[in-house]
This record gives sequence, structure tokens and C-alpha cells, in this order.
Amino acid sequence: MKNRIGFAVPEELGISEALACSRLAETKGFESVWFTEDYYFVDPVGLAAATAVTTTRITIGIGVTNVYTRSIPLIAMTAATLDGIANGRFILGIGLGVRERIMQQGYEPKKNSLQAIRESVEIIRRLIAKETVSYDGRVFRERDVQLAFNPLRPRIPIYLAAMGPRMLQLAGEIADGVLLSVFTPINFLKLVRENLAIGAERAGRNLDEIDVAGYIVLSASDDSLTAREAAKPTLLTELVHEEFDSLMASTALDVGSVEAVRGAISARDFEGAKAQVTDEMIDAFLVAGTPRECRAKLEQQRAAGLKLPIILPIPEGVEAAVRVATENQ
Repeated sequence: MKNRIGFAVPEELGISEALACSRLAETKGFESVWFTEDYYFVDPVGLAAATAVTTTRITIGIGVTNVYTRSIPLIAMTAATLDGIANGRFILGIGLGVRERIMQQGYEPKKNSLQAIRESVEIIRRLIAKETVSYDGRVFRERDVQLAFNPLRPRIPIYLAAMGPRMLQLAGEIADGVLLSVFTPINFLKLVRENLAIGAERAGRNLDEIDVAGYIVLSASDDSLTAREAAKPTLLTELVHEEFDSLMASTALDVGSVEAVRGAISARDFEGAKAQVTDEMIDAFLVAGTPRECRAKLEQQRAAGLKLPIILPIPEGVEAAVRVATENQ
């Protein structure tokens, strides 16, 4: 493929469907396939392991696991194991997760979230490098921890999930890449690059060595209105989370219209919520329309600084999304 492109397996799919998608992604020449860790869908670790033994070329990413519901040594152990199974084709994505879903399981996210990510990356890297780690951090504490096997690679790429300026700067400082959320507006990419540059300069790094990847919900149809309507349920599942307020700030969307959609969702009036989704919301957060319209939007994302678009098809639109991403490449 001429352009870099990744494929994210829709979390709503069952195991056999998800694995069929990962094999299709390799066959069609995608650079990487990604599995999200979102409770309470199929476990991404199992899907990544199965993909590692049923493919030979495609890079495999988990994006992202949070640093609260899995211990840090467990994350390192899992990453090193998956990288070994995949023969060096694994990328680890880590982040803070969705607060409400973490608390639902009885965990309390730390207030000093930036420090939690910084310490996590350091501990994971040291463990994968086969060090014995004793660590007394402000967030995490480990005592004489060491992997009991030899990782295939002493360093595995780590991408940070980031939306806020300080987390983006931290990614520029310590990460191999940044993994942007679904519904990242094009205008937001300017802020991404600016903050990555601040972090890179702080660490004496070259900005060009930091990958910029991001999920893009894609809905394609020969009829543009059909594609846009089909994408609305996916937009509703994420628009309700307050974590996305920082993304909305870079758009010209009317806050009142977004709150109206959220209010309808809270009242469980999903049809009413769909009816209040505007064309402006779809254009700001999604790639939806005819194949030609979708390809043009992807090129706009690349031109704005997204080095690795990772398409996330709506569940019923996998084949159409794959055609959009791979034809004329």
C-alpha cells in the first residue's frame, strides 16, 4: 500500500467474526490490526494472541489497556508474551480508560493520572528489558519484580492514548507513538502536533520519530445519506462520555445541541437522540458518506498530521470500509 492504513476490529463482533476481520486485514495489505479493550466485550488479549498465530505479516496492536484494572507487571508480561507469539509484531497501547467503567469494577482512578502513565511506561520498559524492578513511585510500588522468561525484543513500542495537552506532551516525551481517540476532529490535530513537539523538545527527541495514529469511525455506502444514518448509533455510544468534551472544544459545534443528544440518551430515548444528531456532528467526528467522500476525508486527516489512520468500521459495514481504505492505494 502507498499510504499507511490500520484496521480496528469492531468490538461488537463475536470471536470468529473478529478473527476473520484480522485475517482479512492482512490479506488486504493493512499495516496493522488493532483490538480495543472495552468492557465487557471479547477480551483483546485473546484476540491478539489468536491473530498472532493465524497471520504472518501484519502488526498487532492493543489500543488501549488501562493502567488501573491490570497490574503493571501483568501488562508487561502480557505484552512480552504477545510480542513473542507474533514474532516481534506487537504494539502496546496504554491509557487511563473510561473513568465510569473503571469505577464500576471497584477501582478508583488516581488523581495524578499523568504520573500514573509515566510510572507505568518506565516499569513496563524495565521489565521487558529483563531488569529486576523495585520501584517506589508516587502511584505504583513494585518489589523485586522480574519476568521469568526472556522477551523476544528488549523494547516493545508503547503508544499512549491522549486527548488533553499535558498527556499529549507526555507522549511526545516518553512514548513511541500517540493513539488518538475515535471522533478526533481534524482541527484537533494541530493541537496534537504542537503538544507532542513540546514534549519531544523537553526530552531532546526528534518529533518525526513519534508516530501519530488515530481511530476513525468509517461508514461507507453508495448513498451518502444511508452511510451517515448508519453511523449514528456508533456516535451515540461515545458522545455520552464527558472525556470527549476536550475534543468538542476544537469544533464549531453548538454545546447545547450536544447536550440535547446526551439528555435524550440519559432518558433512554435513543430514537430521539439519533434524530437530534446533526450533519455538523457527523462531519466533525466521523468519516461517513460515499466511497469517494470517505477517501477525501481520509486524505484530509493525513494532510492535517495523522500519520496512521486506523479505520474502525461500523459493525455492519466492514466490507465497504475495507474497500474504501484499500482501493486505489
